[in-house]
Amino acid sequence: MDAVLKQWPIKLRDISIVAPYFHRASLLIAADCAAYAYPAFHGRLTEGKTLVITCPCNEALLHDRVRNILVYNDILDVTLVKVSSDCCAVFPVAVMNAIKNSGKDIPLRMMTVFPDGEVVD
Repeated sequence: MDAVLKQWPIKLRDISIVAPYFHRASLLIAADCAAYAYPAFHGRLTEGKTLVITCPCNEALLHDRVRNILVYNDILDVTLVKVSSDCCAVFPVAVMNAIKNSGKDIPLRMMTVFPDGEVVD
């Protein structure tokens, strides 16, 4: 497995909303527990992407921070990885609204990780 993180930090609350690693980036926004639930997370999902993780139930500024990253950077596409738990229910809505409110037409791919490690697109 050769996947490597492109930057530190990776927590949404800690990253700068304007950074070189966001230039022409494919953005992977993941629930921070998704990597634990999906053993192939790094090998299959992070390659070629700029990773940002968060716990959507603990991130009060989720929409605003994602929208600002999209507004102030040249993001090519967004992949959202959530887990099949009630705590991730707000995640897709927040990210879809952030894309909409950025005023940009950015493709979104969503994936759900289940407790048995299954991933559904």
